[in-house]
Amino acid sequence: MRLRTHRALVLPAVGSLLLLGACSAGETLEPDDEATPSAEATEEAPEADEDGDGGTTEASGGAACLEGDWSVDLDSLLEATLSAPGLEALEPEIEVTGDSTVTFADGTFTAAYDDQVTSMSWAMEGQEFSTVSGFDGELTGTYEATDAEVTLSDLDASGVTLTNTTSINGEEVDLGTDQAVTDAFSMGGTSTYECTDDELRLTPVVEGAETSGFVTVLHRR
Repeated sequence: MRLRTHRALVLPAVGSLLLLGACSAGETLEPDDEATPSAEATEEAPEADEDGDGGTTEASGGAACLEGDWSVDLDSLLEATLSAPGLEALEPEIEVTGDSTVTFADGTFTAAYDDQVTSMSWAMEGQEFSTVSGFDGELTGTYEATDAEVTLSDLDASGVTLTNTTSINGEEVDLGTDQAVTDAFSMGGTSTYECTDDELRLTPVVEGAETSGFVTVLHRR
């Protein structure tokens, strides 16, 4: 069995989402016709706000709203992990511990991990599986933001210590994921966002794929 991770779904700000491939027990979230919005849904105009405009800028808070320090909500990481294809049916036990902070400042992006660890175990076809992924250190890069989307690039994960262990029936196995984890950290990517004075919600953008379940919530520090 080989672990496959859809790297476009990995939010560089939240290393724990790299476990999405493991959660799906070998499945990869691929674009499909059902995930593509219908013409009717695409053409539907957003509800107007009190000022009479489309409300997009107000809903997102605008690019300036991103500026500052944000703490990652670990519960949202757990919920996003559970959104991996096929995972909920496995009824896994998941725990996320530690801490991570994201900073947006004048085009510079920083994600600081303080011993953030995601542990997960599940049973499948009579076998017991477990994964433990840890992140400690600092990830840096750059970002560009519109009123609706933020794109991360030029990511440098050299300051982050990554650990990834998978076991089957209590025996540690090598699923060849270490390089995938490293590569995912350097890819960057685009997310839509909603930002207020207190909360930031990031949703990864993957063409043709439904990603609404992969929301990461952050709280302003």
